[in-house]
Amino acid sequence: MAYSIGALNAKKPKLKKGNFKKKLRTVVSEHFNDYFINTTLHGLKYVGQTYLHIIERLFFAISFILVVCLSGYFITNVYMKWVNTPIIISLDPQLSQSKDFPFPAVTVCNMNQAKESVAKIIPKRSKEHSVLTSLCYHKKFNSTVDSTIFGTWAFVRRFIVNISQPCTELLMACKFSGEDVLCDDIFQSILTDEGLCCTFNSLDAAFMFRTYNDQNNFDIVNERKTKSSVYWSPETGVRSKNFSKSPRRNPGAGTHMGLSLMLNVDLDEYFCSSTNSYGFKAIF
Repeated sequence: MAYSIGALNAKKPKLKKGNFKKKLRTVVSEHFNDYFINTTLHGLKYVGQTYLHIIERLFFAISFILVVCLSGYFITNVYMKWVNTPIIISLDPQLSQSKDFPFPAVTVCNMNQAKESVAKIIPKRSKEHSVLTSLCYHKKFNSTVDSTIFGTWAFVRRFIVNISQPCTELLMACKFSGEDVLCDDIFQSILTDEGLCCTFNSLDAAFMFRTYNDQNNFDIVNERKTKSSVYWSPETGVRSKNFSKSPRRNPGAGTHMGLSLMLNVDLDEYFCSSTNSYGFKAIF
């Protein structure tokens, strides 16, 4: 028996678009309701309970969406923190004592960038005045600074040391591990973004610079004296039993065994501050 092509096409059933969309919505709705009813996710199964009021079902749906969004937000924060500081914290199966690890390095900075008694006698249009301006960024100097005046690093270093508050004046009394100690013996001067500061328990510049010379040293009091240092690592700790060498260790627990300082802010000598206030900044 022969059939024409037109006759074959005429026998194919045609599905209306409206019925197809309606059937698709029904199938999707049934699958979602079945998932909501059988899911073990807390709160989500109540969304598919038809005996609940629509307001209750909306409440659980909105709560679930909010929890998912907050979880994604916190996970993103943890991931970004890991990208910026990839540090893994794990538990050590072996007992470690605090004396096996170095005491943290502490740097104390006076917010004052220059002593007023020295800054006031600096002549304008001089190399000293140019360096002072770069330290203070003070508006009253902008119109008088000659940008063509420069100085060598040795000159800048000497100027910073002379115009800043030295550690001998900043540190009035020091106490470490429950004992009074000379501040000059445990602190040394160091140049930071906050200016000339006093640092405790940091490595000497001779151990940090590959091409060390006297121009890297800001410790004028102990300029000829290189502080002794011992080897240590996070895995093995400090093997040396000498507690007087750098990095120093804390022989015991408690606040009284830590570092205590008496500082002199010297408000009368404030000329320009690195912040909008007076006082000190501690860097760890």
